[in-house]
Amino acid sequence: MVKYRYSDIPDEMITKEWFPLGRHIWRVYTELGPRFLMKWHMKYAHKIRELMEGRLNSAVLTGKAVISDRLKHANKTLSFNFFPSISMIRCDLQSGAMKQLFSESADCTFVMIDDTFQEVFFLINTHIEEGIPTDWWISQRDEEILGLKDEKTGYKVKVLPKNLKGIQRVGVRLLDIIKDIRNKRNPEYSQSTHYIIITYASNVANLITELSSYEVNNNLWDSFQLKSKYSSLRDNWGLFIPAPPFLKSLIYQGRRAYTSQMSKLTLDSKLAINTIENKWQDFIKQELPELWEIGINMQLKEGIPTPQLSLDSYPPDIGDPRVVREERFEYDYPVGERVKLENLQISEDELFSGVYLNVTNNTPKNERITKSHLISTGYGKDAKIY
Repeated sequence: MVKYRYSDIPDEMITKEWFPLGRHIWRVYTELGPRFLMKWHMKYAHKIRELMEGRLNSAVLTGKAVISDRLKHANKTLSFNFFPSISMIRCDLQSGAMKQLFSESADCTFVMIDDTFQEVFFLINTHIEEGIPTDWWISQRDEEILGLKDEKTGYKVKVLPKNLKGIQRVGVRLLDIIKDIRNKRNPEYSQSTHYIIITYASNVANLITELSSYEVNNNLWDSFQLKSKYSSLRDNWGLFIPAPPFLKSLIYQGRRAYTSQMSKLTLDSKLAINTIENKWQDFIKQELPELWEIGINMQLKEGIPTPQLSLDSYPPDIGDPRVVREERFEYDYPVGERVKLENLQISEDELFSGVYLNVTNNTPKNERITKSHLISTGYGKDAKIY
């Protein structure tokens, strides 16, 4: 029986109506309640910028090693995505996937909004040439960029979400401002395409807690399509502005097709168990041990869904007033084998370093996932090939 209910979330929490879609943060909330949300906000959310900066730096170093042929077994080794640095990608597919998604020359800006204060937390801007980052910069709450004033609205960058209705409007204004910054900083890139992905800290927290690469893609589709799927909801949890043409075509094909095609593009349809870095583990265990136990360890106890289970799953229908009123927020998964630590016969530390498995959307639901399915563990130059 849950200890805290949907109705206990303060109505002023802008992301309240989307919370049940975040499997892990929702489970944490129902156990620990609104006070923990504030504790999480003060500690966990402020660390996300540092985490994503470290992941981007790691991905760039790994990408350079691949290009210079200094990384052996790139076709069996994981890395973080260049953009956004939330989940894993196979090293030899990184450059091609980025070109397919964002074109040969593009700027991509990741914008995270604070749920509680509805302010921009930070921006990460990455310029990509031929699928490889050539320049990037990061801004956070107290820096000059967030103090810039938007000439059209008169609001500072930091408070645009608080003063404009909907992340679509916020993103359009940010796009103009960041383009100006890009053009002054790097005039040689002024003709490049520019994309923004804008989302809330709660969404990012759920995504980086998720261990399955297939589930991350499911969650991204849900985030992008909330307003289209549920007209009663006031906004999306995340959004691309503008949507890259290839990505837009995948999104329109539906949740299952989107997750299947993105998994093929980035991981050759194989399942990756996402990395949780040692530094990040230490921080959560020391500062937010409840989050570690309920949000992450619980995934190991239940088992990580295989691709077929993820593709055939259904999220709660949060657009149905009856579902919300009765708080029927369970995800619906088919019956089948799940990835269990004991069956892989590796340590917990090795699992959290990242795992690449020969388990695809064609792997039968009843097939037991064992050590024989391991391709590699770890990421980048520290990967262990099986």
